[in-house]
Amino acid sequence: MVRSLLARGRTPKSFWPEAINWGIHVLNRSPTFSVQNMTPEEAWSGRQPAVDHFRIFGCIAYARVQDEKRKKLDDKGEKCVFLGISEASKAYKLFNSLTEKIVISRDVIFDENDTWNWTQDGTRLQQIPTTFDVDEDEDLIESQGPSSNANNEINHQIQSFGENQTTDDPTNNETRLRKRPTWMMDYVSGNDLSDDDQTAHFALFADCDPLTFQEAITEPKWQKAMNEEIKSIEKNNTWELTKARLVAKGYKQEFGVDYKEVFAPVARLDTIRVVLSMAAQNSWKVYQLDVKSAFLHGELQEEVYVDQPLGYVKQGNENKVYKLKKALYGLKQAPRAWYSRIDAYFAREGFSKCPHEHTLFTKLGSTGNLLVVCLYVDDLIYTGNDELMIEVFKKNMMTEFEMTDLGLMNYFLGIEVVQSSIGIFISQKKYVLEVLNKFRMQDCNPACTPTECGIKLMRDDGAKRINATLYKQIVGSLMYMTSTRPDIMHGVSLISRYMENPSENHMLAAKRIKKQGSN
Repeated sequence: MVRSLLARGRTPKSFWPEAINWGIHVLNRSPTFSVQNMTPEEAWSGRQPAVDHFRIFGCIAYARVQDEKRKKLDDKGEKCVFLGISEASKAYKLFNSLTEKIVISRDVIFDENDTWNWTQDGTRLQQIPTTFDVDEDEDLIESQGPSSNANNEINHQIQSFGENQTTDDPTNNETRLRKRPTWMMDYVSGNDLSDDDQTAHFALFADCDPLTFQEAITEPKWQKAMNEEIKSIEKNNTWELTKARLVAKGYKQEFGVDYKEVFAPVARLDTIRVVLSMAAQNSWKVYQLDVKSAFLHGELQEEVYVDQPLGYVKQGNENKVYKLKKALYGLKQAPRAWYSRIDAYFAREGFSKCPHEHTLFTKLGSTGNLLVVCLYVDDLIYTGNDELMIEVFKKNMMTEFEMTDLGLMNYFLGIEVVQSSIGIFISQKKYVLEVLNKFRMQDCNPACTPTECGIKLMRDDGAKRINATLYKQIVGSLMYMTSTRPDIMHGVSLISRYMENPSENHMLAAKRIKKQGSN
């Protein structure tokens, strides 16, 4: 924050103590996550602080010159630089670069759109002294009374800051003693500190470590350190490569500009159960395929442009962007583009789409053989009564798209599938265990029935109210269990009526269903 304050006002770095003071003053009067519904200053003092005195650090300020200190034709104000608030009085702290004095005044007019030009008006950046005289309004001095720091005033020798001055002039060798201003009483000069204390003090304001990779890569010492760290990680076998995706910033898209329709159908669980039921009834085997990077196959109808990925910018074309020809993960229309692509492929291959379920496709062979395909985004399950027809379909799919052959269907959308000669069995044992662990019920005793006999739940039952979010999570997990457990469907339907304002009685009923689901 200190760097930002100094940079915004184009203020020399020698004013870092004032920047720190002003930054702390502002932060103490700003909202923070540490203190809820109040600022740190209000939490400390019990009073809501005022912020109408906030000004841009380093901006131009015109302090009123008292009548007794000026002549009739003199300016009524002196041009200064804003440095913050006085610690000794309720007034602004300003710096007059021409007189090299700190000005403490209440009557100030600010120009926050302007900053001091330190290269003009006879002032150079390297000529700014480290100690200053303080010039306070007389009415402020009178109102303050005797200062408790009066006995602590220390005379400091002003540093010679004229680089081009010669020693021939005797006035250059004279030392002038200046009174240490009151605004510096709280600052440690470091002159009377040990070497270790000075090191610890000034380390706070030394250059910080690089915050980004771009900053670190410009320094050889950081390049060397990063290379050594990577070697150590690889030597200890700390990690392994895994799949990653390049994702577009879809949240920046605008409707009607770079996307229109976004809806893409997916297979309903009812449809999946119907396909499995048909296969079990006819003793068909059910197979599964997975499309790799499915969304990258979709053709875009809109013009979409994306920045070049960070770290993979083409040399010589740094100012160019990519125009997408196909969909990319993160785009709002990517799911629909992928569905349109595979829907068109099935149409070319002679498949018929179910008018009531747009992810269910069937194909009749020349001899009356049947092939059934069900699509859930990038996962396909397929079955039929002709093994040759199934093998040709798999071969054509793997030629058209990059696919993973998962063989016989055994796990799909959290549902475990076991195929045998006597039928197809589905369950959600793994999912149920995950739900029980999530809600800390892994050691619960199983219940005989999903609900108690004759249970009557009411909206206003007088019981203690509970966290509605937690209750909704439990009900949602139970709803997905009904995919393979129709016996709990009535109980889930019953408890789902009270998700807006659940009570302990409703929670007990929900937990009983989970206990029964663990059987």
